[in-house]
Amino acid sequence: MACFNGCYYRMIFDPDPVADDEAVIGDLGDDLLDVYKDLKAGLVLEDRGMRTDALWHWAFQHRIHWGRHAAAALFALHGLTISKLD
Repeated sequence: MACFNGCYYRMIFDPDPVADDEAVIGDLGDDLLDVYKDLKAGLVLEDRGMRTDALWHWAFQHRIHWGRHAAAALFALHGLTISKLD
């Protein structure tokens, strides 16, 4: 098994079992940065006293953007941990 260095990883973008998409390259740093930026934007709204807007932002962005990045980053970090055990 090749050692995963923790920066780039292979992933399937669409997990639908009937899709025939090819694997793409994921970037752990990009994943973590995108999650941070989307969460930070909600925190800025919260700091301005716009709690409802912050909650909407987090939920909406989770659905369309940072949720996928968070799951991919977790998968990549898990792979990194497993490759270090071998």
